[in-house]
Amino acid sequence: SDLGLPAVGCRGCEEHVDAWYDPTRGGATKIACGTVGFGCSPCHYGQCAFDISYADGSGFRAALWTDQIALDEIGTLNVTAPVGAIYMKHKGEFEPKAVNGIIGFAYRSIASANESTLFEAWVDGALLANVFAMCLTDHGGRLVLGGTGDEYTMGPFVYTPIIEETYYVVNMTDL
Repeated sequence: SDLGLPAVGCRGCEEHVDAWYDPTRGGATKIACGTVGFGCSPCHYGQCAFDISYADGSGFRAALWTDQIALDEIGTLNVTAPVGAIYMKHKGEFEPKAVNGIIGFAYRSIASANESTLFEAWVDGALLANVFAMCLTDHGGRLVLGGTGDEYTMGPFVYTPIIEETYYVVNMTDL
């Protein structure tokens, strides 16, 4: 549920397309260890940080900042949200190798920073509807945030209730 961007000085990070994230340039705010409302494990030189490991052995450690985030070029999804400035990549590879960052869309309950996720910030700020659609195929897929992605479906869109707000846990009865 966290956002991690390879930061200037990251140990073990591969080259990637975009510039390295530099939270000291611009309006980012460092989150100090012990800041109320944030989970800090571990602390990194007095700054709140988090450590994520994945089943394939990849992962990272990141220092926590709040910063303005906009994933679209015109800034319509601009919010202030927690950002993990990756300062050390674990052994193992992100796929593909030259990724520009990693973002999770699950719930705050499993976010390493114990803060609202980027998707929750968009919904709370009324920038997106609290709905998403995902289509996976053998040749890739689509993730549509804030809508149903009708242009990618064949048939009616089906809603299913969330039964646990961690990952998107649903009760499947048929496939």
